[in-house]
Amino acid sequence: MPSTVENLAAKIVALEEHDQQTLWGRVVELNFRRGLYDLSGRYRERLQRKRELDRSVEDVLTELSRIREEIATHDYPG
Repeated sequence: MPSTVENLAAKIVALEEHDQQTLWGRVVELNFRRGLYDLSGRYRERLQRKRELDRSVEDVLTELSRIREEIATHDYPG
């Protein structure tokens, strides 16, 4: 008895070339979105562990400005 994956593969092979290309493009897009979602979740968990998830926007922007200035001073002295 063929598996669900084997049945799906047979259906994909039976598609016209253009439809297969469209399907693969959609699969890539969905995998990319899933990856971003997973990454976002891991980042959110990390911020929660570090107790930084609820920082104010002003606090975050102040920190980013400080980092930018630090990099500018280091990379472009004088």
